[in-house]
Amino acid sequence: MARRKRPLLDFLMNTVQQAQANNRDNPNEETASPKVFDLIKDQIVKANLNRGKGGTTPILDLIKGGIDKARIQNQNDPDQKNAPGAIFDAIKNGVDQFKNQNQKDEFDGLIEEFGINDEAIDQGILDKVEQAFNNDRQRLREAYAQKLQEISRG
Repeated sequence: MARRKRPLLDFLMNTVQQAQANNRDNPNEETASPKVFDLIKDQIVKANLNRGKGGTTPILDLIKGGIDKARIQNQNDPDQKNAPGAIFDAIKNGVDQFKNQNQKDEFDGLIEEFGINDEAIDQGILDKVEQAFNNDRQRLREAYAQKLQEISRG
């Protein structure tokens, strides 16, 4: 049975809506066509549907690639004005924000689970340990994803 999680998609769709509202309300930025935001949403949905098909690329990387595709499609569409690049950048920043928050939550959970007094640790050292944790976690996730892909192919 396939597992379904919507928090990421909900977060990203909200991020696109917020970027659209910010663009509309910003008097210093040209207002982009609603079609641009639909294009971005379509790319996010496509990335979500294509995740896991033929690779172990993390969904957030697929989504960022989809946002880049939407930017290129917008630039290449002679019937559309080019949307401000800040729109695409803001949405990609939202993707990074989601990833960073998840990593932070995982590390904070580790600290809490084992009752570690992180206040007794120098912040610079703690930051280095957190970065190592995130790197190790990502490598482990990729290794398991690769193994699961191999198993699912029979």
